[in-house]
Amino acid sequence: VFYLNTSTYQPILADIFIYVRTNTETREKEAYSMGNIVNLRIATVGYDKESGRAILTLNNDLRYVLENTATYIRPLQDHERKVCLCIEGGGKGIGFCNMSDAQIADFVTQVKVFITTYELDGVNLWDRGSGYGKEGMPAVNTTSYPKLIKALHEAMPDKMLTVVDYEEPTESFYDKIGRASCRE
Repeated sequence: VFYLNTSTYQPILADIFIYVRTNTETREKEAYSMGNIVNLRIATVGYDKESGRAILTLNNDLRYVLENTATYIRPLQDHERKVCLCIEGGGKGIGFCNMSDAQIADFVTQVKVFITTYELDGVNLWDRGSGYGKEGMPAVNTTSYPKLIKALHEAMPDKMLTVVDYEEPTESFYDKIGRASCRE
């Protein structure tokens, strides 16, 4: 799996990273590509104070890459790599762990439209840097993240959905409430 920051690297680089293995008996060299999933960064969860919406936000470099899919995305997909959008926290105090049911439904719709529009293979969720605990923002709860995962899977059953198990945001996946809400 590649996590590729589009502000630093062109996604096409994922297509040229290889490792070479030499057969000790025949001395023949074999080249292998590394990774078959390319998670494009940086997309974040933004927040609109007036409407209370959680907003899918892209940085300018990621937007440029996606607006030029023929150059940056399709060559990777043509070489059987899955290209996914990596969504992270945006430091606004809203994230995967404290969205309301209405925010989840709205956010899932935004993600689905985006994935469909750019013909991406899926989405990766990496809840870091959300800024939980900011004044005026909802408290973290154990059901929001599992509900978001379930809603994304139901909205895009033919797309990849991966989650980074990173510190506190995924700790609640192991409690009874978190597991129960994943099965609802």
